[in-house]
Parts: sequence; C-alpha cells; structure tokens
Amino acid sequence: MSQIELNGQHVVIVIFAMGECPACENYLPRFLAEVEALRQQGYPFVVYEPGVPLAPNAIPVIVYDAASQNVDVQQFADKYQVTATPTTLVLSRGTGSFKAEGSLANNQIAWILMMASEAQK
Repeated sequence: MSQIELNGQHVVIVIFAMGECPACENYLPRFLAEVEALRQQGYPFVVYEPGVPLAPNAIPVIVYDAASQNVDVQQFADKYQVTATPTTLVLSRGTGSFKAEGSLANNQIAWILMMASEAQK
C-alpha cells in the first residue's frame, strides 16, 4: 500500500487473500460484486489500482496477496495480525479498525460495506 497515494482517505477496506485458497476464491468475487452493486447505487467504493488517483471521498477496496514476498505487505499483515485467509480489514481514521476472518456470508459483506460507508461520513 502506498501511504502517499492513500494519505487523504478516511476509510480503507483491505482484504488479504491467496490464490489456490478455496475460501478466498468463493469470497472475493462475492465481495467485489457487492462493492460494484453499491458503487452503481452511488456509494463511494472503488477497487484500488496503484497509480490511479482516488477521489477524496472514495472508499478504496484493496486486495493483497497474503503469500506475497513483498516486505511492506507482510509488515502490514503482521501489524494487523493477519493469520488466516481471507481476512477483511476496515481501517478508519475516526472509528479505528475492524477485522473479520474467513469467507463471510453475503449479509455480513453488506454489513461491512455499510459500516465503512457510515465511518466515511
């Protein structure tokens, strides 16, 4: 995660997942589909792409490979004690952080996204 690119964001959602992980392969498409459905309804979610500027009110959704050899990714995972995949983090400057481990049900995904949207206000 580039601190410079994300410094202006109030809320960030981070998902740690791994390839060849059945739970991740089930979870990520459902999570990203819900993000897209809410984005089309006017919610400020955006799937983060490095180098693409973010609007100040955007809520980026960042997916990291938990098996990455990147030291920064591993230090970030260690900071939030990520020990299982998938793990979803909601990080907010105002309300702190929330962590959920495992492949969540669709209603739990919706709840996490609504929580992030409320924290953005």
